[in-house]
Amino acid sequence: MIRFIWQYYQKNPEFITLLNTENLMRGKHIGKSLRAREYSSPTIALTSRILAAGVAQGVFRADVAARDLYLMIAAMGYFYLSNRFTLSAFLGEDLGQPAALAHWEAFVIEAVMRNVGVPPAAARP
Repeated sequence: MIRFIWQYYQKNPEFITLLNTENLMRGKHIGKSLRAREYSSPTIALTSRILAAGVAQGVFRADVAARDLYLMIAAMGYFYLSNRFTLSAFLGEDLGQPAALAHWEAFVIEAVMRNVGVPPAAARP
């Protein structure tokens, strides 16, 4: 799921542009949409099923909300890609290079897994 979201943003740069524009307009158009929730509900439901399966297997924490997990994944991918040009100039490296993109994907996956994963027994209080 993490890779899907990350790759979707990369393959559909116009989606990021659309999001940026709509946010500049303070959600003027999407706020009027009767179908906006139709798009988020399946995504949150899928995220919830993934979390539930992980909890059942004993590998995910039970206190993670699907909404929060989705926002974390989306935010980490969206921010990187929507700001890669200015961040590249600021950091002095091309964040659009394949190696940089692969590094960020791996970083996001690790960050998400650390957040949702059950801590090792030794680390539990």
